[in-house]
Amino acid sequence: LVANFLKAPAISGTIKADTVTSGATVISGIGVDLKRDGDWTGFSGGASVKDIPLKAAGRVRIANGTTTVELTSGEATMRGIKAAIAQASTITIAKGVTSLDRLVLNLGGGTATVTAKAGQALDLNATLARVPISIANSFSPGLDAADSISGTVKVTGAPANPAVAFKIDTQGVQTSQTRGAGFGGMGVSSSGTCAGNRLTFDANMSDAAGLGLKGGGTMMTSGAPTLDLNFFGKVPFAFLTRTLAAQGLSLSGTADVNLKVRGPATSPVITGTVRTSGARLIDARSGLAINDITADVAIGGGVARINRLTGNLSTRG
Repeated sequence: LVANFLKAPAISGTIKADTVTSGATVISGIGVDLKRDGDWTGFSGGASVKDIPLKAAGRVRIANGTTTVELTSGEATMRGIKAAIAQASTITIAKGVTSLDRLVLNLGGGTATVTAKAGQALDLNATLARVPISIANSFSPGLDAADSISGTVKVTGAPANPAVAFKIDTQGVQTSQTRGAGFGGMGVSSSGTCAGNRLTFDANMSDAAGLGLKGGGTMMTSGAPTLDLNFFGKVPFAFLTRTLAAQGLSLSGTADVNLKVRGPATSPVITGTVRTSGARLIDARSGLAINDITADVAIGGGVARINRLTGNLSTRG
């Protein structure tokens, strides 16, 4: 039933369909109830889009050339990850511009708040608050990421070629790769932009053991990705604890690292230096210790060259 069709159409009834296919997109299990509410049409129901179950409830009105959608609830589940609308939000469509007014999503205990306008140009702002990084585990088997991420993302420009600016922070982040390398929970902060197939970023990494690594640079994302990155700072030898312990060894101190990464991402060229002074190596099996270790290692051409390596034996040798 369609009431007041010409001025402000309001529809009531039920829509059901087993499957609807549009191109490569398959929508199944469609079931939506529509109820007239004055000039508004209330809706509730759901469907599955590409095997992603969706549910939503709210109401819609078309009046004076403007379509207004008020969302009161909604949720979607993808690879076991549930995203749900945390509070009512409004979408308006007028004069070719779609506006989204403060959509708040619950994501695994964290939230993503989105405000946006989309027409000939985009203007989207998203704020992330303690969104679990473990969400990425469903998309990358073996990642085993832990902790959460907070920050902001801004998207502007033409829809066909948008510009993205971001600023993110984490505390205590870990993955299977960082654990395997011997690092504990790390604090990571990064900011940057992505526009015109060019990603530019700065990043800081730290942990309780004394890691203090900074860096950044650019990556061209069109065609074969190419890198132009620089990293420098302190890396504690504590991350080698488990590896060395298996051999009865322990190494304390820190290394000053200065590295450059250039070229294609598939075969980057790494150059730079690794230096340390005042480090200490202990062989638990023999009781031998080497104190005040000083080392200067140059990296280039796929080779690490030791320019200097000195130390004092515990027997003053």
